[in-house]
Amino acid sequence: MLYPWTIIVNAVWFLSFGGFVWWYSDPSMYITQSVIQKEFEKEGFRCDPLNYDEFYDSALGYDECLLKVRAPTLDAVVLTGNEYSFIPFDPRLVRQRDGTGVVKSIYNPVGGGTSKKILAEKEAEILADFEAAYADQMENPGMMGPGAFQDFSYDPDNPYGSFGDNFDSDTGSYGPGGFFGGGDDGGYTDPGGTDPGGAGGAGGPGGFSDPGGFSDPGDSAGDSAGDTAGAPGGGEPAAPGAEMETAPYGDDSYMPMGDMPTGRRRSLLQDDDEDVEYEGLADLSGCNCKMVVTYEEGDAGLADGEDYKEKNKELKFYKVARDTSCYPVDGAAGEECTMTKAKAVLMFRQFLSVNDPCEFVKRSSPFQCVREEASPLTQRLSLAYANSGLLYGVLVAMAVNYMYATKKVTLETVDIEQLQKLASMNKVSAEEKPAK
Repeated sequence: MLYPWTIIVNAVWFLSFGGFVWWYSDPSMYITQSVIQKEFEKEGFRCDPLNYDEFYDSALGYDECLLKVRAPTLDAVVLTGNEYSFIPFDPRLVRQRDGTGVVKSIYNPVGGGTSKKILAEKEAEILADFEAAYADQMENPGMMGPGAFQDFSYDPDNPYGSFGDNFDSDTGSYGPGGFFGGGDDGGYTDPGGTDPGGAGGAGGPGGFSDPGGFSDPGDSAGDSAGDTAGAPGGGEPAAPGAEMETAPYGDDSYMPMGDMPTGRRRSLLQDDDEDVEYEGLADLSGCNCKMVVTYEEGDAGLADGEDYKEKNKELKFYKVARDTSCYPVDGAAGEECTMTKAKAVLMFRQFLSVNDPCEFVKRSSPFQCVREEASPLTQRLSLAYANSGLLYGVLVAMAVNYMYATKKVTLETVDIEQLQKLASMNKVSAEEKPAK
């Protein structure tokens, strides 16, 4: 009777172990990973903005936006007054924070200030600020350069010790010759170029020359003779704002402009009068202009309290051009330029072929990126083993109780004589044991 039960219980353990492994591997048991980041996408994750976007005031994620954007059609493009507009989402599917459907036309990165040209200009401004700050640092003898003093330590007993011997703590300024002093020996001239000692900079024993071609603002004639154009061999001083291909002092103590990664110094290839986002619009309009609706501050077309900058974020096209200089391509100056709805549909389609219709979502930082994946294999095996072991223990206990409960002992099944022989044998063995 024991062997069948053993086989059954162990078979149940093996089957339960396999069943638990399958159960913990089911997608319903996947664990959720969540990451909050600034970027709008992350490989293997679905990212959704934590805030409502500033344009449509919706909670669209980037992937969801791409799925729900619709194509321009004669029904989707609407003429209101003198302006054609196109809402890229069905208002029944994409709603604003207050529950109403979206009502704005498609996002215009040029009017919204996020076009490639505008972003490149902003990056150029940041780079110019960086170059100016670096130039100021290079012109400060106490920060960089051969023999520059770079002691940033502080001595409580001599608080002005790091300012140099030529610093007067009473007046809070340096004496003649600036930080290094010794102007009569041809020392470093001050930035103003007025130190009499600087005149000896060309040949004095303490003269300061810039091997990298950084000339001092306001150099005197004697001091500038010591400057070179990028190499100790001499030449013209480096032009302001010129990119340096090598470090000025022959080391890698800073990042030269020429070595900056190309992604960090995007070239401004766009024409000043042309935005790449508007590519092909003028050709389709049939006029010598792009027919894009643009508002200016105080424009008569604005309602009371309307912000012209917010209005320019919507891409709309004129039915009749407001600009008098805009006339039909096959016409003459002064003629009125008009555009049909069919042309407006084509222009919206051209815009979508060049631009990302979900560009506005990328500006809704931060994003929460989530993905679901199965737990590690070792964790699944461990959980399955523990649960199958628990089930095994319960089944063993139940089997033992069952066997005891079903076992019936009667006088017919018990050999009385055998029990008496066993009892007498136990008594004799106990009497034969020697006393301790």
